[in-house]
Amino acid sequence: MDEAVSLPFVSEQPSVSEMNLDQMTDSLRNLSIASHAKLLPELLSQIFLSCCDFPIHIPPKLGEAALRLPQVCSAWRQVALKLPELWANVHISYTDEMSVRRSTVMLEEWIARAGSDYPLNITVVCPQPFGIAAAETPELFSGSIVSFIVANANRIRHFTVALPFMALRPIFDVPSGSFKVLETAVLEPLIRLSDVTMPDSEAEFCGWHWPSDSVAFDCSPLLRELSYHVSPLFKLPELELLIENIMDLAVMDQTLAVRHQFYAPPLSLPRGTSARLTVVSFPLTALTSDTWCDILAECPDLTTLAIAIKPSQSLSTPSSMLHLDRLANLILVAFTGYAHTLLDRLVAPHLDTFTFLGTTVPVTEFLAFQTRSSFTLTAFILTGFLPGDDVLRLFRNLDRVTEMGIPAISTEHFPVEFWDGVGRGEILPQLGFLLLRPTAVQAPVLVDMIAARWDGLEASQSGSEVPNFIVQFSDMRAEHMDAIKEEFKKLEKYKESGREVSMEVLL
Repeated sequence: MDEAVSLPFVSEQPSVSEMNLDQMTDSLRNLSIASHAKLLPELLSQIFLSCCDFPIHIPPKLGEAALRLPQVCSAWRQVALKLPELWANVHISYTDEMSVRRSTVMLEEWIARAGSDYPLNITVVCPQPFGIAAAETPELFSGSIVSFIVANANRIRHFTVALPFMALRPIFDVPSGSFKVLETAVLEPLIRLSDVTMPDSEAEFCGWHWPSDSVAFDCSPLLRELSYHVSPLFKLPELELLIENIMDLAVMDQTLAVRHQFYAPPLSLPRGTSARLTVVSFPLTALTSDTWCDILAECPDLTTLAIAIKPSQSLSTPSSMLHLDRLANLILVAFTGYAHTLLDRLVAPHLDTFTFLGTTVPVTEFLAFQTRSSFTLTAFILTGFLPGDDVLRLFRNLDRVTEMGIPAISTEHFPVEFWDGVGRGEILPQLGFLLLRPTAVQAPVLVDMIAARWDGLEASQSGSEVPNFIVQFSDMRAEHMDAIKEEFKKLEKYKESGREVSMEVLL
């Protein structure tokens, strides 16, 4: 009998060496897979959204892509291109008739990639010079972006549209309840220089007023911001060529202002939305303070308010106060006076920014409003006549203001004592930004003020007593320009330290 052959024992369990080999193979395989490939697509999407600026502009500028993904693998590209946020955010700038037609076609293709249900955010602007031509021929926009908004009202979340009023009109004709997911609505009718002349009769419709018969925004349960303000197609110097010194006249001569008052048809905020509104901006909708108080009493959560006041026929003094405990930004327009009728009734403990446009600033009523509310302003903007005797009284109570602008009118009559105090940091000690419209006469005083403030900043580099101080001049009259520039050459020595007065046309 042959000798038995000893066969090796084969175990069903892997040997230690085999286990080590498998572990090494798995490790190598893991190393070959990019880290992001192990993440869920939903997480990848959130990472991408955090790194990308929205909205995406359409159409892109010539030679630019709407989205650049250089040195990115296919997984990232697929994630990016499938994001509805990429396609649901649209910014259109109309620059000519061709762009109107082209954008309409591109918009349909672009939005289709966002799916049929994803909420849309749309911004439309029509800058100069095409804006002027567009304002004269609003029919250019028939069938354009406005038609798209109307047709897709149930999925519009945010929109800002600056077009001629007649092009905007179809939005106001949308049935109640159509804007089901709308959160922000900003409408800016374009206004030409020739449109500035106001109608003499309140019965005559003015194209820059909110249509009082519109129910388009009623029953919009998510609406938080509602704004309606004109977008001017002209600069302040152009207006002053038409009416010499129009701004100074408007704020100093109330009889002139009354003839051109900013009246408005009856207004009521959309039904079923008032309690949730945080922004209400109707700066040319002039109503009596009684009417505004009745309207705003339904808006306890307001943080931003821009309204216009017109004279009241009532002789009685209302006793009820309007408490807006969350209001941070107030813009008050009163070119026919009577701003005090609202300030006397308002309590706003968290007010941070106050802007006044109109005739004489009601300093006494404003300071009483400040005392009653105990707010601390950090920004103060003024386009109204402030009597010289009230300048020190007002600004000595604004010691926490960091930004101040008086952009459209002269401050030549402000007392030298005020400018000296600002220069030394005794008045407006926290001021970091100042916007003015200077005249040639006051240029030497302003040069001394700015130099003193900048010198104080240099001397306190080791401390924090004097903040940075930026000065900007806007819309200087042509006849004053040369004298002002010559006087301000005295400040050129400060350029080495990065300090310079900016002179621009802003308004």
